[in-house]
Amino acid sequence: MIKSLKINISYLYFTILSLYFGFVFTPLQFSREVQNTVLILMVGIFIFWFINERYTIKDVVWILFLLLFASIAAWKNNAELLIDVMSAIIFSKSQSKSIFKLIFWERIIFNVFRSSLSLTGVIQNKVQVAKSGQYVMGYGLGFDSPNNLAVEIGMLILLYVCVKESSLTLKSIFVIIVITAMTYRLTLSRTFLLMMTIAIILLIGIKYLEKFKFFINLYTFISIASLAIGFIVSIGIPYVMNLGIGNLRPLIVLLNNLTSNRFMHSSRVMLYYPITLFGGVGDFDILKTIYNYSIVDNSYIHLLYGYGAVGTIIFAFIYIKTITTLASEKKFYWMVPVIVFILWSISEGILYTLHWNFSILLWGVILEKSRGVLGKGVAEERIGN
Repeated sequence: MIKSLKINISYLYFTILSLYFGFVFTPLQFSREVQNTVLILMVGIFIFWFINERYTIKDVVWILFLLLFASIAAWKNNAELLIDVMSAIIFSKSQSKSIFKLIFWERIIFNVFRSSLSLTGVIQNKVQVAKSGQYVMGYGLGFDSPNNLAVEIGMLILLYVCVKESSLTLKSIFVIIVITAMTYRLTLSRTFLLMMTIAIILLIGIKYLEKFKFFINLYTFISIASLAIGFIVSIGIPYVMNLGIGNLRPLIVLLNNLTSNRFMHSSRVMLYYPITLFGGVGDFDILKTIYNYSIVDNSYIHLLYGYGAVGTIIFAFIYIKTITTLASEKKFYWMVPVIVFILWSISEGILYTLHWNFSILLWGVILEKSRGVLGKGVAEERIGN
């Protein structure tokens, strides 16, 4: 009875979570007042769920640390990190595959609803976007940008991978390739095409190389290297741009043009905002005043200035701990979205938000590992299926 209640509560929580994020960046997005009300409801469900769970002293220390970090971040910036931590904690004691499957089908329903409104003319469909200095028309199907539609489809593909895991066949991978090609034709998102290509290569690698002993170290290295690349590219290139090093200028200009001036926008942030220990910068309004443009599509810049140097280090530590835990438990299919979202965050603001980056839920495997039940939980789910 108690176990059934806990399962139902976790399903309720993740259903509300999907609703909270389901229509972001569309005309159907909830108002700030409604979002705050839903957030309060999620916090209430989390507290009720948490006080009815059992934890070891080690778990409690780790959870309190995460909640303290997230609460400070919410106070100084926004509540997204608090949602991340609450969701990962509940995920750690839930049936993981079932939660992935729940989120997958809920987002499918939201997408069908939004796309239907778009195709019937109720909300926007075609959107003009800049590509390498030129403006082209892409389809957003209700999103304010075709890139957002591309990330949404990428998220659904990766959710499907996490649901299927080892039962994912080469035929399924071929279907993913077809969907990738169709989505690129629809959205013209080069980043989506690159990220899905990386995902497909990783999936094929798992299929053919998983049996070899070196594979754990290989995917651990790829995952941590991806995180390092994310930080170095996102912070290093804008920093070098501001230094004005002549020998590197042609290369940096090329990279900036290929990414639709994303590095230039990040470099402007570095010019006008100081890097602090604990962050607190929620927007870049100064850039709006000076350049009449303040959108910065780079998660690592938002992370560094929003949560500060200390918050950034903690965030990186949590991801590294998650990666090593997944690798030690041979959860290679779950490592694929971690790698992809880490790299995708170089050009989109998705690193620390569960709106798209559901790999944040995998922070919960750290708690599962500490209790020694990750493998057991997976086995039980397979028996149940």
